[in-house]
Amino acid sequence: MGKSRPQYERSTFWIQCGFFPDELTIEQVNQIYPNVSASIWNKAESKGRRCLVGPYDDFQQVILEVTQLRTIQGFEKSFIREVEK
Repeated sequence: MGKSRPQYERSTFWIQCGFFPDELTIEQVNQIYPNVSASIWNKAESKGRRCLVGPYDDFQQVILEVTQLRTIQGFEKSFIREVEK
């Protein structure tokens, strides 16, 4: 999604902060928390665990926080996901 405007009039946003073979460590969570204002989710999937942060309703806030997350080693490829309400 990058820096483009939201696609839908009413959206919820999530930061996908990575896909890992195992659960996030306490160290990883402690690196993320100071940079985000929403909950951190570690969603189990068949081949690993998806790291998600959200949900967000404020597009400007999610842009700020994904930019901050990208400065942390291991989370440089974080991106925004938009979900229509």
